[in-house]
Amino acid sequence: RKRFSVAYGKRGGLKNVALLEHAVAVRDRLAHVLGFKTWADYQLSNKMAQTPANVDSFLAEIDTKLLPKARREVAQLAALKHAQGDRAPFASWDYAYYENQLRKTAYAVDEQQIRQYFPIDHVVSSVLDIYQRLLGVTFAEISPADAWAPGVREFSIADTATGKAIGWFYLDLFPRPGKYDHFANFPLRIGRLLPDGTFQKPVAAIVGNWPEPQPGKQALLSHDDVITFFHEFGHLMHATLCTAPYETTNSMVGVEQDFIEAPSQMLENWMWQPTILKEVSANVDTGKPLPDALIAKMVALKHVDDGVSWTTQAFYATYDMTIHSSGATIAATGIWSRLKRKLTVFPSVPGTYPEAGFGHLMGGYDAGYYGYLWSKVYAQDMFTVFQHGGLENPAVGARYRETILEPGAIYPAQQLAEKFLGRPLSYDAFYRDLGISK
Repeated sequence: RKRFSVAYGKRGGLKNVALLEHAVAVRDRLAHVLGFKTWADYQLSNKMAQTPANVDSFLAEIDTKLLPKARREVAQLAALKHAQGDRAPFASWDYAYYENQLRKTAYAVDEQQIRQYFPIDHVVSSVLDIYQRLLGVTFAEISPADAWAPGVREFSIADTATGKAIGWFYLDLFPRPGKYDHFANFPLRIGRLLPDGTFQKPVAAIVGNWPEPQPGKQALLSHDDVITFFHEFGHLMHATLCTAPYETTNSMVGVEQDFIEAPSQMLENWMWQPTILKEVSANVDTGKPLPDALIAKMVALKHVDDGVSWTTQAFYATYDMTIHSSGATIAATGIWSRLKRKLTVFPSVPGTYPEAGFGHLMGGYDAGYYGYLWSKVYAQDMFTVFQHGGLENPAVGARYRETILEPGAIYPAQQLAEKFLGRPLSYDAFYRDLGISK
């Protein structure tokens, strides 16, 4: 385990460390040319967070709140290691192994058993039904589909109350040679106001690679597959229900990068609610929904490593923000070691340089990695509106559609979120979901 950990921490090599330091220097020079103090200031100038100081304060609060939970989680794993007869100190390279041991011994969730409750046809129809009821829309399948490959399904979208046509979407869910190999929503045509005063109807597609059904059998999904589908369909609804008049203010183009994930992150919560899980599940043999006892185990397992996971994310985001706020010359490995010791349970492994393999820093997330955690806090707070008003209450769904989905980027995301919440942001729901008191 230690050998693997050391090797993993050297991915990219020292050449990548030098390239990262060079990239930071180039970005710093560009920021000054553009009139900004740092690259982080430049990157945040059109984001919801606005300034590095706001991000730093946000990340510090999250990390401080979650670090005690992370320490308790590691202490539990250390006790498990010692109980199995290994008295050596618990190290970072022990974590994944003993966490897996804990999952198998304390929770005993059988992923293959769960799959039996998520046949593809039932999941798709159930998810579409939930969105139709919640958002006041009607989907109608078009057959034969005017699509780019066999097996792709096409649907029209209409407003249920008025019957007015809204747009179309495609479901391209199964693999084929040369196909994009992830799972994502893609806007194919963006809705916008045309010169003649009509509105160009949007088109979007979910592209994925679910297991293909075998003859006479239904393909089965994991719970993670179901969550991902519900999440991406949330993006699809954002893309197609947006009524902003300009392409640049459409939800998938203009919404601030640190908020764009919040609506779909919020919607992921539905796939953890017992009543909703019973709607989207149907045993492939008996048709019965997930039993309560299995749902309880799934929910408990969801939170088994929240402290370690989120403090690690806070560390990554803090590292990203620090190197892009520290001028042209940085010591990439030294900053990594200092912050990791301060913000997480485990110090850096000596002789490693993990920043060399931190691909997000060179893949478009520079001074932006904080966004996933930032949007998650907004997502959990927004979910409280549905918790209080009803998970499938059409009135709450209409409010969500009108205040979050339809405006796109016509108004700042902060304004939209506060209008939907009816108040400023609170971190309480995020902490409560993790089992942490205020």
